[in-house]
Amino acid sequence: MFSGRLTKAGTRMNKKFRYILIVSLILVTTTTCAGESPRSYNTSGYTIDQLEDDFDQYTSAILKDHPKTFTDSDILDRTIVEQRKRLRDGMTETEFFSVITVVGAAVRCGHTRTYLSEQGRDYFNEHGLCVPMEIRLLNGELYVFKDFTPDKTIPPGSRVLSINGRPDTEIVESMRLSLPADGTNITYKEYSINLSFSRLFTLVYGGTPQFELVLTEPGAGETVSRNVAALSPDRCEEINKERYPPETDCRRLCMDFSEDNSYAVLTVRDFGYYDKVEAFRQPVGDFFARVKRDNIGAVILDVRGNDGGDPYCSSFIVSHVIPEPVRYFASDTPFYEDLVKPIPVPENIFAGELIVLTDGWCFSSTGHMLSLLRCYKRGVTMGEESGGASACNDASKEHVLKHTQLRLNLPRATFATSALCLPLGRGVLPDIEVQPTIQDIIENRDVVLEKALSLLDSL
Repeated sequence: MFSGRLTKAGTRMNKKFRYILIVSLILVTTTTCAGESPRSYNTSGYTIDQLEDDFDQYTSAILKDHPKTFTDSDILDRTIVEQRKRLRDGMTETEFFSVITVVGAAVRCGHTRTYLSEQGRDYFNEHGLCVPMEIRLLNGELYVFKDFTPDKTIPPGSRVLSINGRPDTEIVESMRLSLPADGTNITYKEYSINLSFSRLFTLVYGGTPQFELVLTEPGAGETVSRNVAALSPDRCEEINKERYPPETDCRRLCMDFSEDNSYAVLTVRDFGYYDKVEAFRQPVGDFFARVKRDNIGAVILDVRGNDGGDPYCSSFIVSHVIPEPVRYFASDTPFYEDLVKPIPVPENIFAGELIVLTDGWCFSSTGHMLSLLRCYKRGVTMGEESGGASACNDASKEHVLKHTQLRLNLPRATFATSALCLPLGRGVLPDIEVQPTIQDIIENRDVVLEKALSLLDSL
């Protein structure tokens, strides 16, 4: 991902620009300048003049500076008009957030992200009234994955049909309309929903002390209604850590080798190394050196959950699995002249069987890497459509709205790879689609990796 504020790079890049990773989809950490008093959170709401002023600041910045690579201008213009009409006197920050994020989503750019103010973030985390569970969206249906209620009221695997009288289809569509993604891509939005369903529900619809859920429990044919008390995001997170162990031990970069050296697995959860690129390149280089030394014939590259990062990391993998010099970026790409030129083929090139595991969170630099693998016909892609592909917008600048202090991450340039075989505004489609069920997720069963290993056995 090429996100955040632009900063000067070190000597290796000869004063080119590098980018700071923004790691949160909805809530982001910022700091207060030395000597500056913290701004108290406004719980009473804003006047219509203040809201219209912030709305116009937000939309004007987008219309003026955004490259609009995937934007349908008619839809964006119409959305701006419609959402401005929804403003009313006395709206709180989160109510205004629910209105303005629909405009941001209409830009059709995954890097165009809107964040609560610092004070709003802290207040929401501590006091927000949220559904006390983790809910997953799978194949258009909502399921309970984790229950944070004190007495575990709802069995995992229960299908949620409605919340507070709102049908599941309406909830999903409203969330999609509020979330950013490149072009018409859906998997990136759905992954976002799965990351923070409860927060999103409250941000879209508002919180209530009690939530009524209509659902069908596992093994039961009839629908039931359950009332559960709201919990704050902070409390949900505390219970999650107490009640549920981590789903995986691999948090960033992992390598596994089969006992018979028939295959190896390289798992990369993010490329956000930036000023510590060698901390990525050295172990990955060692991985490919061992693959060559031990004559390992197959590699599974697992980039699921990888939202992007430094192209000097993603291009490093590209150079090791495509056995010819590759121009990573298109010729008109700013800031990365050395990646516009063909990348030299390294000593430990891997030309064997390659299987790439993907999901909807594969975005930005990860999408760039996947686009090159696809257009160079390198490897079999397995899982689901990625969130990004050959192009994305970034070189972002943060705009802080005058009154509400909401923050807009506004891209100002387009970064595209030299891959030309893919349409704009969609991800890389898998060669073999694999979707887990809610029971697979509850049992922590990795059906995508299982399918990859099964495919290797059949070769």
